Amino acid sequence: MPSDDDLFIGDQLDKPENRMNHVLFGLFINNEYRREILRQLDMSENAIIYKPKDQIWGGTSARPDFAIESYDGRILAYIEVELDKDPAQLDRYRRHAGVPVYSFGREDRDHNITLQTLVKIAEDISEEGPDPQFVLMVRHFAKQVSEASGIRKSPPRGPVKAEMLKTPLGKALTTAGMVNWGEDAPKRGRFYGWTRGPNGLGVGVFSRQSNDKIVSLFYLQAGRPIIHFRSYSRLVEYLPDRRAELDAWADFIELRLGGDTRTIGRRETSPAELNLVEANVVELLDVMLHLQ
Repeated sequence: MPSDDDLFIGDQLDKPENRMNHVLFGLFINNEYRREILRQLDMSENAIIYKPKDQIWGGTSARPDFAIESYDGRILAYIEVELDKDPAQLDRYRRHAGVPVYSFGREDRDHNITLQTLVKIAEDISEEGPDPQFVLMVRHFAKQVSEASGIRKSPPRGPVKAEMLKTPLGKALTTAGMVNWGEDAPKRGRFYGWTRGPNGLGVGVFSRQSNDKIVSLFYLQAGRPIIHFRSYSRLVEYLPDRRAELDAWADFIELRLGGDTRTIGRRETSPAELNLVEANVVELLDVMLHLQ
């Protein structure tokens, strides 16, 4: 654990990058968010992230945005948040730090985690969790990232468009009783469709553990003929009373679609080709309807 003398408190919030870092630092209070970021960096999830004081590297003063420290006080790595205005500084840090220096930055550059990914992870957690303060903090961070880097916040959920409901998958879901987003309040015994874009399609069922009372089962991104199935561990967490039904769901994905939702990470997905899903849509619906 860093001492008080190790902590930097002199943030100058007149710069967009510093303001964004300040909000990001607040998000690290959420255990699930901090651990997911550490996992993506292949670091121990039991570590502290803090703002370090100035270092002397290569005879020059340096202060990376964040330090990652183990519980026993060892510096494991540093994080530099970049808006790509000073790439030479990041190179210098990496030459002299003596431990890995990870970078967070724009999507079109070579960074360990993009700013857009930082926002997406936070938004996913805020949708699943009931903490209104964290939800607001995530919105604040998304706005900071958007204004600082030109990255737009993900659009909110909306109803599936008529064109998507005319596809083989859309017709099958509609016939089976899918409720389009906003047409009915979430409740047990129904399943729901939504989209975040003109040609997307997501499907979920009621969950008391979810912030918006819906947990996603799978989704189709616009323009991509791939269905992404949510991980087994994530669904068990949000549908704890439907363990047997989830076992049947995971078995179907494995045996009929060639996927694997059991061994992937909680926030990962298992892809399957859209045409294969459509060929097995009757069986998919039969298994899925038991999850309602």
